[in-house]
Amino acid sequence: MPGAGQWSAIRVREATVPDKALPEAIDRDHGLPLVRQNGAGQPYRFADPRDLLTSVPEAEYGLLLATPAHRLLFREPRIEAGGLKR
Repeated sequence: MPGAGQWSAIRVREATVPDKALPEAIDRDHGLPLVRQNGAGQPYRFADPRDLLTSVPEAEYGLLLATPAHRLLFREPRIEAGGLKR
């Protein structure tokens, strides 16, 4: 990842309600949940386990890149199974 800015993990509560969907910083004591539904072959996702089986999650997670000139939010990033192999 580029080193020219600051990366942060964020949560967007009530992401399906545009007027209420405001990003907030992740609590350092609780961390960022990383889950994989149904095991092997599925991508890893940043999501609360309770939101895995629902079509309307309570919260979405993302990665925020902040530079002096810009802010860029990557919503719902995934880590594909069988990703980079070296």
